[in-house]
Amino acid sequence: MDGLYSLKTAVRLDVEVLVRHREGGVDAGLHEDDVAVDRSAHRILDPVEVGGPAGETINTPAQPGPTTSTTARHAATPILMEATSGGRGGHRTPPRPASRRSRACASPERASSCAAMRRGDYGYDAPYGLMIFASVALVNLIVATVSWLQGERRTAVTMTIYGLFFLGNALSFLYTTRRGKFAEWEQILDGLHLRGDERVLDMGCGRGAVLTAVARRLPSGRATGVDIWSWMDQSGNAREVTLRNASLEGVAERVTVETGDMRALPFPDGSFDLVVSSLAIHNIPSQADRRRAVAEGFRVLAPGSRIVIADLRSTRGYADELATLGAANVQRRRLGWRFWWGNPIVATRLVTAEKAQG
Repeated sequence: MDGLYSLKTAVRLDVEVLVRHREGGVDAGLHEDDVAVDRSAHRILDPVEVGGPAGETINTPAQPGPTTSTTARHAATPILMEATSGGRGGHRTPPRPASRRSRACASPERASSCAAMRRGDYGYDAPYGLMIFASVALVNLIVATVSWLQGERRTAVTMTIYGLFFLGNALSFLYTTRRGKFAEWEQILDGLHLRGDERVLDMGCGRGAVLTAVARRLPSGRATGVDIWSWMDQSGNAREVTLRNASLEGVAERVTVETGDMRALPFPDGSFDLVVSSLAIHNIPSQADRRRAVAEGFRVLAPGSRIVIADLRSTRGYADELATLGAANVQRRRLGWRFWWGNPIVATRLVTAEKAQG
């Protein structure tokens, strides 16, 4: 009991010292020497880390006079309860509030650094493509190995070259779907210089790779994703998965997800300040329907706003359709090696345009 009392006292004194320090310094009735007891036995707890009942962070306001504020004392109570309950060492560190990551990544300027801390699971794009590359590489390398063992040097060399070629394609595909596309989109979004209050639509959002990346840049805006949730286009593609990824990334409160067809978007004209789409429109079978999807994205775009489309093929048709619709500054360019799907022939291209002021 004496040990438990000493632990409670030490933690309480640490909290009071820090609270009073934040209010203007340690008062005459409580000095640093008073809190030397067992300081090494526990972590100093900053009152700003204390979570409220709904997970909020309680910021202690400055109060005049030497008396510790009632708010601060109430905020410290959960810490004392956590410190004296459970754990073989007699205490445990209280968890940080869940909203801490969301606040840290709230500004558009810090969104890129937060991308390196991705917590969601975004699956694999066109998983059948990756399996084809890997399977062909494996078959060729097996044939090459057998040929070497049988002394068929010419066949062995040929099959080894083919095997290594398709293995390289598989590795490039894997890198792009798991890492490369995220890096490229961070650069694309950085280049847009968003204010942070925009309304953004992601057409064919899938599991939310681009949707959550743009939502990190919208502390006072809103990101909406729309998809038909085809698992052939992306492994494990489902609305609930996208919402879970938004929650894991700390942006759930900024994200809305809808089920809908890009060729007939369920939104009024001029609803969004930015429309993006990544590797989605090419999955529509006919060229006429792909153009219709581009036209729909342009329709829901507000005057003076931008549309940004990254895709594997048919991008020249996207640019032509936007120009036909009267878009300004229509541009089309090839993206870097991090957005190759196996080799330079299957590279991603970016189409951008602006809707003129009405």
